[in-house]
Amino acid sequence: MPGDETKEQHFVHRAYLEGFVDPTLKPVEFLWAYMPNKNPFKQAPFKIARRNYYYCHEEEGKRLFTGELGLSQLETIASPLLKRLRDRQFELTADERMTFAGYIATAHCRVPTFERRINSLYGFMEAKRLEFIIQNPGTLQRIAARLSAKGDKTTAEELKAKLTGGSVVITQNNRGWSVKKMFETMLFLQELIYHMNWSFLLAAEGDPGFLTTDNPVSVFDPSSRFAAFQSSPDAHFLFPISRAVCLLGTHHLQANQNASAYQVRQVNSLLIERSDTQVYAPFRAEGVQRLLNKHCASAHDTRIVLSKGVAKSEPVAKVKPNT
Repeated sequence: MPGDETKEQHFVHRAYLEGFVDPTLKPVEFLWAYMPNKNPFKQAPFKIARRNYYYCHEEEGKRLFTGELGLSQLETIASPLLKRLRDRQFELTADERMTFAGYIATAHCRVPTFERRINSLYGFMEAKRLEFIIQNPGTLQRIAARLSAKGDKTTAEELKAKLTGGSVVITQNNRGWSVKKMFETMLFLQELIYHMNWSFLLAAEGDPGFLTTDNPVSVFDPSSRFAAFQSSPDAHFLFPISRAVCLLGTHHLQANQNASAYQVRQVNSLLIERSDTQVYAPFRAEGVQRLLNKHCASAHDTRIVLSKGVAKSEPVAKVKPNT
């Protein structure tokens, strides 16, 4: 019904987060939330990893909820599979495997980390397009003529002077475009993830277990500077299912394995290194906070600048230093 749409939209699935609550805090279900340079705090899963109208966009002055609706439908279909995998029921039919591959792909694409990366890529492509225009007199002439025909009188020389006279940050702020790219990339990755080998790392009974983050699908590739799902045969990903189960996707055959306490801690460290700025854990540990602080202090995003006619990518601190 119109007016019943959800304002606060989770960029990490709420039911997924419920797999990381601290068992020592029952009957109330809380997990531990970590943010840069703050003390860990208890929080209910429905109160974290959310933003107002995050998957909405506007057309003709009307807010549309098609992105949120699409995600909700996928969550409904995938939730029973999520529960089964948490219960260590790892046998899936081909259709079920494809559904859960879509869930993993969506978990990777629905977060702010992905949005910034895809927007940065768009900005860089746009900056390179402008750089090409500046370097090609014929293209400048055609654009100047087109602008002049529309009433904005200019010459190729004047247009070039404007494009090379200083620096401008190139941004992509169309949320509808970002949501569309999210779903397009998800469909591409779904097929790829489906065909990867899946195995499961199992934490021992009594182990504090695996944690997760605001970027829950962590991709690695020791053979490539730029890790992606198919950047090389060594590319792999980690996707914790719950505090007791973590999915490992590879291009090589792997068997399920019982993870030692040391291996669980190693996995958690890797997950923190791939987080954006938040960690969600079934336990409180000062070591987690220290690793997150260290990660966020050195991590950066990029902004795209057209500087005197040249496309550049500049680092921008992700988190302001704690003063």
